Amino acid sequence: MPDHMHILMSSGEKGLSSFMHSFKKNSSRDLANLLGSNVCRWQKGYHDEEISDSEQRHNALLYVQNNPIRHEFVEEIDKWRWSSVHFPHLIDPMEIWFD
Repeated sequence: MPDHMHILMSSGEKGLSSFMHSFKKNSSRDLANLLGSNVCRWQKGYHDEEISDSEQRHNALLYVQNNPIRHEFVEEIDKWRWSSVHFPHLIDPMEIWFD
């Protein structure tokens, strides 16, 4: 999305806060190097939601994949060039273990 992004992920050993700090820092640096200026301005904080079952995971994936359509940037997800549907080889398989 032009003004926000969605990420479905496991928070890992260091936790979500540590990941977000690292992600924002490194992506800002990489974009500045790529574009020649500091154009990346991250908002403070983030919204997170814990996924508790397979149905919720499925719904979250559909929400993320269809967001460009909902915002009327494209009529079909195949037309959104930044969608992960174009890069399945770069996506780690998502396994969720439920207690």
